[in-house]
Amino acid sequence: MNLLPSFRRSAHAAKTLAACIFLAAFTSQTIAQTNPSSTDKDNSGLQLGEFERSGDATTVVDEPASQLPALQYHNGIPYITGGIGSDEASVFKEQRRQFPLSLNFGQEVGDRTAYAADVQVVIRDSDDQTIFNINSEGPYCLIDLELGDYELHATYMGHTESRKITIKPDDPIELNIRWPSDLSDGSVKSLKEDLKEEFM
Repeated sequence: MNLLPSFRRSAHAAKTLAACIFLAAFTSQTIAQTNPSSTDKDNSGLQLGEFERSGDATTVVDEPASQLPALQYHNGIPYITGGIGSDEASVFKEQRRQFPLSLNFGQEVGDRTAYAADVQVVIRDSDDQTIFNINSEGPYCLIDLELGDYELHATYMGHTESRKITIKPDDPIELNIRWPSDLSDGSVKSLKEDLKEEFM
């Protein structure tokens, strides 16, 4: 009996089977490399998928609702103004005692006090030299003033309120300056419409 043809067919079948196994293993490895598992994504930190699931990146990172505006400078004196809006006003109230001098401006409207903005703030030193002259963009003005004696002038709608102040170590000054409602004709109406409808 001649077994050579059967042997050749068996050897050819074995080679074919080995080639199929190798091809299947290679294809499986390639798929694994191009499609990493979800577990690998979840363990790699903050992924794009996590932003997509949250719908908004801000839901992943905790941030304060509001903070103080950036410092500004006049003649080298740092200051911050603002406080329009309830969130920002709350931050200014919390930070007032962190500054040697903090100012809050308002105008009387009936039995209440409304916030006042666009107030000119002028400070003169003990030599009667003007060292500070700005317009407050909001009802709060926080000033990092050096120790010493000063004269403060705050002007709103053409009416000036003056105060003498002394800045001492670890003794911050909080001044609440108020103007009457009858500064000019229609002042109350203008205040309600143009400044701020939130009352203190």
